[in-house]
Amino acid sequence: MEPNVTVNFNCEHGHEFVNTYYDVVAKAKERDKKWIKELRDNGVKACHPNDGWVDRELNRVHFAYPQFNDGVNVGDKIMLGWSFDEKRQRLVEVTDIKTSLLTYYYFKDVREPINFITRKSQKQPTKNGRSIFYIACYKLAVLFGFVRWQNK
Repeated sequence: MEPNVTVNFNCEHGHEFVNTYYDVVAKAKERDKKWIKELRDNGVKACHPNDGWVDRELNRVHFAYPQFNDGVNVGDKIMLGWSFDEKRQRLVEVTDIKTSLLTYYYFKDVREPINFITRKSQKQPTKNGRSIFYIACYKLAVLFGFVRWQNK
């Protein structure tokens, strides 16, 4: 016996939902494409999500579904992470490659700053060697009486 179910769809809201979904997906793809181009332009040979395929105890990764792989050798850099999650991005350098049933890329963390991502490497505007943010905070502190104005 099948239940008698009536479903009412509001076409206007359905189209709005679908259009919004496609806009979100298109923007995410564009962001990923730009991020991958930045990585490639700066010598990163592959990128893989920083997920369960990354063994953090043995410092190795198997490329189950890389975002890109331009052929990785020992000494090459790999980015582990996603374009939308800067906190979990991890730049590593390949130290060894071992193949048994799967190919594993062993790595060490790159301790140099990740200066190829433009939004992280932009210099802050300064005035007389002080950041604009510092100057604004100082002026607010003077305004509220936390410090006295010192004319230099």
